Amino acid sequence: MRSTFPFKAVRHPTCCRYPPRHVGCLISPRIRPESPWFSKPIRCYAPLVVRRPGLRIPGTWDLFESGVRAIVGQAVTVEAGRTIVQRLIERAGQRIASDGLTHLFPTPDSIMAADLQGVGLPRTRAEALRAFARAVQQGAIDPRAATGRLVEAISALPGIGAWTAGYIVLRGLGEPDGFPSGDLILKREAGLPSVPLTARELDARAEQWRPFRGYAVLHLWEAAVLEERRRSRSPPARFEVRRQPVLPAPRD
Repeated sequence: MRSTFPFKAVRHPTCCRYPPRHVGCLISPRIRPESPWFSKPIRCYAPLVVRRPGLRIPGTWDLFESGVRAIVGQAVTVEAGRTIVQRLIERAGQRIASDGLTHLFPTPDSIMAADLQGVGLPRTRAEALRAFARAVQQGAIDPRAATGRLVEAISALPGIGAWTAGYIVLRGLGEPDGFPSGDLILKREAGLPSVPLTARELDARAEQWRPFRGYAVLHLWEAAVLEERRRSRSPPARFEVRRQPVLPAPRD
């Protein structure tokens, strides 16, 4: 496979560290409705694969960048998270002038040295971000480690839970078995209508999806998006209001 990038900035080592993962070509699983992966307990998910064959895990340029975005985006809207990341890049990123690009994404060293006041991060989240940057800089978080160990190392940091750690691995490495434990959408989509799973029930059910939990996550997320679009396009329900007859007052 040959990829062509239009920007000179992608020659930066951060952009080229794990190039195969960005386009999802590290692994090409043949997940099909007739595949052995669809054992009897999860046969109900086969229509999702029929609807979106070849769905890939959208990776990011770097595990550290994915982690920063995930930590910043905790408990905020997508738009708010994007705004905070932009402020962070402007404050800690390296300025460049290359084909319209203005900054490189901050490095662990620049995050640790930057003044994070005023970018929109609560104190506890700023501390979590610094702890993550320090762990990456010191090698405590190694992208080459096994998935389970990597998730454990990230989850051990203050202010970072199992969902964030699983999401970082899923997006930052394009890990086929990455799994954001406790995800609200997954609990709803994997459960019965109006009866979402608990976090423990979701983890137990996801064991049946190994070693492609990441692909199951993407299919269920995509199903939720399609359902939301369907509902938004559906005409509002029409209710017919009938006037009830007035009953005569009872006689003594």
